[in-house]
Order: sequence, then structure tokens, then C-alpha cells
Amino acid sequence: MIKNGISSELLNIKSFLSDDSYKFLIPDFQRDFVWGQEEVQQLLDDLSEDTNGFTLGEDDLEGYLLGNIVLIKPTDNERYLVVDGQQRLTTTTLICKSLEEIVEAKITSSQNAKEIKKWQMKLNDIVQSYAILDNDDEIKDCKLIHDVALNFGKVYKNILYNKQYDVKLESDSKIEEVYTTAKDYLEELSDDQLKNFISYFKSRVYFIVTVSTSYNKAFQLFEVLNDRGRSLEPLDLVKNLFLKTISKDINRKDDVEEFNNDWNEFISNLQLSPKSKISSSTFLKHYIIGKYAENIKKDIVYDYFETKKLTSIEIFELVKDLKSVSKTYSEIEKGNYKIFLDDHNMFIIFKLFNIKQLHSLLIPFYQGDIKVKEQVLDLGVRLGASVLFSFTQMNFIESTLPTILQNYFSEIQNGKSTEDAYKKLDIEAKKIILSKSTDIKQILPLRKLENANGSLSKKASVILKFIELYLHGNSLVIVPAKKQKITVEHILSKEVIFDKDITEAGFMSVEDFKDHKNLIGNLTLLYNNENSSLGNKKFEDKIKLYSDQDFIITQRIAKDLLSTTKGGINAKLVALVNEKESKYAPNIKGHFDKDSIKDRSSRIADLIYDLVNQK
Repeated sequence: MIKNGISSELLNIKSFLSDDSYKFLIPDFQRDFVWGQEEVQQLLDDLSEDTNGFTLGEDDLEGYLLGNIVLIKPTDNERYLVVDGQQRLTTTTLICKSLEEIVEAKITSSQNAKEIKKWQMKLNDIVQSYAILDNDDEIKDCKLIHDVALNFGKVYKNILYNKQYDVKLESDSKIEEVYTTAKDYLEELSDDQLKNFISYFKSRVYFIVTVSTSYNKAFQLFEVLNDRGRSLEPLDLVKNLFLKTISKDINRKDDVEEFNNDWNEFISNLQLSPKSKISSSTFLKHYIIGKYAENIKKDIVYDYFETKKLTSIEIFELVKDLKSVSKTYSEIEKGNYKIFLDDHNMFIIFKLFNIKQLHSLLIPFYQGDIKVKEQVLDLGVRLGASVLFSFTQMNFIESTLPTILQNYFSEIQNGKSTEDAYKKLDIEAKKIILSKSTDIKQILPLRKLENANGSLSKKASVILKFIELYLHGNSLVIVPAKKQKITVEHILSKEVIFDKDITEAGFMSVEDFKDHKNLIGNLTLLYNNENSSLGNKKFEDKIKLYSDQDFIITQRIAKDLLSTTKGGINAKLVALVNEKESKYAPNIKGHFDKDSIKDRSSRIADLIYDLVNQK
């Protein structure tokens, strides 16, 4: 450590976060925590892309730079103050916490001593990345703490300590989002992928760590990094490449102003608001898949266009198309879905599912007729649901879309109509949907939809709202009545306390109940105030309220209903729905019991399978 001035070095996560000499304080002058699901999802997708889906070993990889961390260390006895890097440090430590819990679960469930030892070795350094340990390797403090004025630090600390917490602030919600999104994402990896991820994450993900002993120097550096000028982006390099080609074309040399106007409008479209913009590399990745049926890494965008050797005429056409496509793309990102199609399925894909990768599927049809748009949009929902509810990583969609779209483009090139070409696309997509939805039937009925602390995961709400909106066409999922919050209700109360209640509901023990309480079959939708009023009532006492609910999925637990296809499913599926969504009666003790939970879990999984595979 230098005594005065600034020092800077490149450190991987293991060298930086696992080093006992690095302890951090988020000072009170920092802004709120603002990263959430989208940011951590994007980070993990980038890491996946960098490692070919976590299939490559660390020795085969150059690594990923996570950016600058600016710290102040006034004396040797104080924690480092975080001037720049709060979002990345907090997110990284929460990823480490989720990794620890996933690996611990692997160790607990394994009966193979050799495999247990491998997982234990992988666990080394992970805990030290977010915690300070005592001599007995117990957590005595967090590596990263927050000034007492920053209230959201309590939720962060409670997550690390496996304690219950209340989400009161927006920053609390964001902290929870990052943690649960990371855990959900990593839990979906295979054992081999997870092992590769841990090695890569510790050794090949880097920070540029800059430390100052002076407040003035640290803030000066912060200003240089964040405020002075605009950093060079991949798009700037691509633009320069195109301008070189145009300048050599004597016939188009005078049209540089036209090029610049179109290019600037394209860039402007990516700016959603003064504080929010679409990543140019993400947009181009989606554009290239949607227009050329090629899936490239975001960091080779320049190389991609350089290799294409476009003529000046092709460049002018491309930039005009980029301008047009980015306009529609950005409006969709803003939630203005009418620009493509005023349809519930737009809300499902981009709001409920939040699957940005499906932009690529829609891009070829931005100028299509309504009928084809309806078809491709419905296909997108079914493809997205089959991937999401089989607990598969979303970048799987990016890896499969080129094959799906190639069928479409080849038919167009052969002179086929858009409608005929779409049929080829549809055939290829249905193969993937069938494969992933078969996994849903096996996985979903047994999947505990919960976070590490036992609270419900966000996916529970997504599954139930999907059924309600896609199957029943109930727009209250989009705009709830009287602006009430829609929550997930445990049919058999999650707060069952007495042994007698557990036995009466058919469970062998408290642990047996915990293994079933957050299965999809025990969950439904209610408005928040009604959910609270039910408390720990028995199922026989809840049935009347369920019958009067706005949500069909909840009504059907309590009473038999005929077809509910208002804008929802095809009429051919009516009988199927009536079979899969059926009335349940309390057992002789008045409970919704273990057998009912298991039965309804299987029925919901079967229903989703049938929905996404409908002909």
C-alpha cells in the first residue's frame, strides 16, 4: 500500500474478495442500491457467453473484466470506503452467498464421499468472499457493510446471515432481486457447469482495484471515470469501419451526412430515458440473430461486421434498418407494446417472463401482417414458457433461435410467402418446445419454489400469473382491480404450527411439510388484503373466499367451472382444462392435504405441457 496518492492493480475475485486485508464500508454519501434482476441476469448471461455456457475450463479462458472499483483507505485500521463500485461489489458478494448455499445443498444431498470432497474444495474461498470468519470458521462479520444511514444494508446482512427480513424500501427489493435471481440462475446449471462456473468466477473474473489514501484524489478519479466524456463503445468502432468504406466509394462519398443522421437517430433510439439506455452490444446481438440467424458473442461485433465486407450500398441499407428496428425495439422495452401488437402475449414475454432474448424472434416480423404477428408472438410465449418453467437458462433461447430462424429465411430466399415460410419456423420451434416441456412434467411437480431462507421465489408468481393470463385471458393480471397487489397464497398455510395440524394434513413431520408447502400445487393467487385476512385458516374456511375471487385459477380450486376460454386457449383444449383445473374438497379434518398438493402440482405441470404444445 502506498502512503500517498493512488495505486491500481488487476485482481481476480479470489485475490480481491477472499483476501482478509480487504474489508469494505458503503459510506452514507453513496446512492441507493439500484441493480436488480435485469442487471444480474445480464451479468450472468455475459459470463455464460464468455465460457460457452460454462462448458469450458478456466485454463481455456482469458477472463471477464467487471470494471473499476475505487476505494479510499485513510489509515491501516479502517475499512476501505467504496467510492465507486457499490453495485458490483454488492452483487458479487450476493452471487458468492448463493453459490455457497447451492454447494452446501450438493454436499448435504450427496452420498458419495469423493464427490463431497470435490464440492468442499470448490467451496473454499467462497464464504470468505462475503464473510469474515472467526477461528472456528463461523461468520463473525460481513466483508461488506453499510453505513447505518443506509437502511437497505439490513436486508443485505440478513440474507448473508440466513435471517428473516422485511422488504420495505425499493433498495431492499433490489437487494433481494439480485440474490434470488442469481440463485435461481445458478441452481439451473448442471453439476459440471456449476463446477466450471465456480472456478471461472473465482479466477477469471477481474476488477481493476484503485485505492487512494486521499479523499480528494479518490473523488477526482471517480469524476474522470464517470463524468468526463463518453467512453468508446463497440458501436463507435463499427461506425468508423462503415465510414471508411463509404469514403472510398466515389458515388456515395457525399452522402456521409445522410449516414450520420441515420446513425445518430439509431443511437438516440437506444436511449430510453436520461438514466436508462439499451446496451448497444445487446441490441446488436439480438439484431444479428433476428436478421441473419447467427448467434455471436457481444465482444466480437466489430469483427463480425468487418468480416462481412459490406459495400457502401449495403451499409446505407443496414443503417436505415438499424434505425427502424431500434425504434420498435426500444418502444417495446418502454412497454409500448402496440408498436408490434396490442396483445396480452407481449406483456407475458417482456414483462411477466422478462425474456429479452425473444426480441430476436420478433424482429423479422416487425413489418409483417397481423396474422403472422399473432402466430409468432404466441409461439414466443410457448417457447419462453417451456424454457423458463423447465428451469433452463435463458441464453438457451439465443442458442436455439438461429436454427429456428434459418428455416424461415431459407424459405423466404426460395420465394415462399411469409405465411408458408413461417410454417417451417414453427415446425422447428415445436421440436424444442416439446423437448423442454417434457422436462416440465418431470421437474415442476417436485420443485420447491423457494429461496434459501424458505420464502417464495418469484417464479411461483410467474407460473400462476401465466396460467391466469395466457389460459384464461384474465387482464386483471396486468391491471389489478382497484390497484390492489396480487400475491401468492398458500392453500395449506405456510404457518402451520401445531403437530396436530401437520398430522391431520397427511404429513409425517414438520420437515415433510416444509418439503411440500412451496410446491406449485399448494399455491394460488389472491389480492394482498384478502391473503392477509385468511391468516392460518383451514381450507374448509377458505373455500367461500376462493369461490368469489377474480382469478379463475383460484376459483377452480373451490368450485367446478365450465369453459373459461375468453380470449385464452383454443376451444379444443376446453375439456382438457376442465380435467386439469378441478375442484378440491377438504379432507375429513378440513385441510388441503399432502395428497392434494401432490395431485395439483402434477395437474398444473401437465396443463402447462399441454398449453405450450397445443396444435
